[in-house]
Amino acid sequence: MTQARLLGEYFKVNEISFDQIICGTQVRHKQSAQHFLSGYHTQDSDSDLPITYLKEFNEYNFEAIIKAYLKCHPAKKQEAYSNKDLIRLLKDSLTSWSQDELSHNSVSHDPLSHGKFNELDESWAQFQQRIHKGLLKLQSDFSQSDTLIFTSGGPIAQIVSQILNIPTKNCIELNLSIQNTAITQCICQQDSIRLDSFNSTSHLDAPKQKTLRSFS
Repeated sequence: MTQARLLGEYFKVNEISFDQIICGTQVRHKQSAQHFLSGYHTQDSDSDLPITYLKEFNEYNFEAIIKAYLKCHPAKKQEAYSNKDLIRLLKDSLTSWSQDELSHNSVSHDPLSHGKFNELDESWAQFQQRIHKGLLKLQSDFSQSDTLIFTSGGPIAQIVSQILNIPTKNCIELNLSIQNTAITQCICQQDSIRLDSFNSTSHLDAPKQKTLRSFS
């Protein structure tokens, strides 16, 4: 998590302050926050910033989505994948998921399951609704504060897409372009949210740090 620690150091050096932290409930989000704070804090700084954990900002289950996609398209399964092949596989899987092409293969037909997803945790529509619910919480509970959010590429792309009314195809492209620990800044008010910046990696601009850039 070197990138997250460098981000914390970048915030400290540039005196970027915030009132509280929102964090997804997944391990990767908590680890990112922990490593960020290790770079941000000094002995004289306040280490007791309030942290709110919201599952609304969790990443989608990409492993389950890819597994469901490959069950529908077994010819695309390989023993090993190059990075380029993995990106293509994820893009194709997300596209099928967003078009509801995986549901018939992943929803149980057992009447005792009440139609609950077995392999997929949620549909694309449910993912959109979950992120929208998170945005509403930001507007109602956090619009009066400077809040730092630790989440993942999927939710970030979905947030940007909902703010700008971007089509699903372009939302997936945004998702695949987001870099690890990149900064996306939004101005959140009770009646509106606007995008201020997207996918900034200024904390990794130094020549020796550019090799740390990677996609989320």
